[in-house]
Parts: sequence; C-alpha cells; structure tokens
Amino acid sequence: MKGRSSGDSGSSSSGSNKKAKTETGDVRRIGRFTVSVERALKVLIVAADDAIREECKATLTHFEDLEVVAHTASNGFEAVNLHLNGESYRTIFVVLEMPVRSGITATRTLRGMGVNTPIVGMVREEVDDGDAARAFEEGSLTECHRMPLNADQLKTILRRGIDTDVVLCAYDDHFMVIVTQIGAMGTILHARKEEGVSINPTFNVSVIFGKRDEPMMVACARQLIEHMSNSGASKPLVLSLGLKDHSMETLKGVISAVTQNSLW
Repeated sequence: MKGRSSGDSGSSSSGSNKKAKTETGDVRRIGRFTVSVERALKVLIVAADDAIREECKATLTHFEDLEVVAHTASNGFEAVNLHLNGESYRTIFVVLEMPVRSGITATRTLRGMGVNTPIVGMVREEVDDGDAARAFEEGSLTECHRMPLNADQLKTILRRGIDTDVVLCAYDDHFMVIVTQIGAMGTILHARKEEGVSINPTFNVSVIFGKRDEPMMVACARQLIEHMSNSGASKPLVLSLGLKDHSMETLKGVISAVTQNSLW
C-alpha cells in the first residue's frame, strides 16, 4: 500500500493555509491523501455468454498496475451459490439478461444476504434506456453500463472500490483524521495520551460510535496517537473510519499515509 497526496487541496504547502471558523474556534485542514490497496483484487464476472466472460476476464487480468484475480459464473444461480459457499469479491460484474437466474434477481438475492460488494450491471447495447434504468433501480445495482466495457471503464470501476480518502484536520483542542470509502458507514474513535505520564506513557483509545468489535481499528488509533505523541504533538486524536474494507492492509495504509505526512 502507499499513500499519495491529493493535488487539489491536501499538500503540506497549500493545505496548511486553509482555515474555517467553527463554534469551537479555528479548524485547519492540514492534509488530504489517497491510500490505495495494492494487493490482488478478487472479482466475479457473471455472464451466460462465454465470449463476454472471457473478454471481460482477459481485460481485467492484464492491467499492469492492478493485480486482479477473476472468477466467473455462467448465471445468477451460480453467483449466489459461490457466496453461500463462503466466497467474497471486491467487485461483481453481472450481465442483467441471463437464463436460469437473471442478473437483477441474483443481485436482489445477494443484497438480501447482506452482500454490500459493489455490483456492476452490464446491459446489451440494444436495451432501451428506460429498461436499463428500471433494471438498475430494481436490482439495487451500484452502477450500470452498456457492453462492451473497455479497459479504462473497468479500471475506473475497480479503483472506486480500493481508494480510500484520508483528510487531516487540526482543531484548537484536538486533531481529527477522517478516513472514507464511498458508501461506507463510520466508526469514530477517541485516542489520547494519559496525562502526567512521562516515562513509559500509556494511551487510551475508546470507541465513540460504530463498530466496537474491531480490535484492528483500535490498534490503528493507538498507533497513530503514539506516533503523534512521539512527534511532539500533545492534542488528543479523533479518528473517523468510514470503511467498507477494514482489513489489516487498508489500516496499515492509513497509518502509513498519516505518519509519513506528519504535518502537526
């Protein structure tokens, strides 16, 4: 993983001068970065047509800057069974018009099973715009495109699922790190160095809102406050994690992006 600075607002040279007045005083946005997960992305291609499956698979697995592992299913029934057997995917590409079980029916079933993975509908060019729009709404799809999807479209879709925005803000009495992935619910943590402890200091981390059974999130907050404290910062940290993917790889990337750009 690596963090890269966003050019529009978050570099240390420009972001440090942006201030906004709040009820509690000045807030200064001191950095904005994008963290990319650099590991194999497992995707599922669901299409009855062998040619569509193979063409899509060939495109997805030949990106130089993304490692993609593509699984295939010939209909919606197979796609649902894969999830029932414990498989999970970063992104699902599904053709909407299929025999046995259509892409719309399969998507509804997967959503009913609690699958929040981005599901990208693919429709043939001859499908009417109104029919495509209804299919999108009825199927709870993340997005919908006409076939064939080219390499740039596929790469953009995959990037939406792996990029994480990190925003650093400084308030009068605390620092805030906001971490977001599109469409994800948040967990908010508060981390601080215990007062009056100078030798072998201890740090307190508590969950203010959201998931309380994610020890890796707590570990992420603790590592950040320890680093900030060792860098001379005395303010506590509020960490907002709006993550679909809170795997160790993603959290390590967040820690790396923040600690490598120590702007406090």
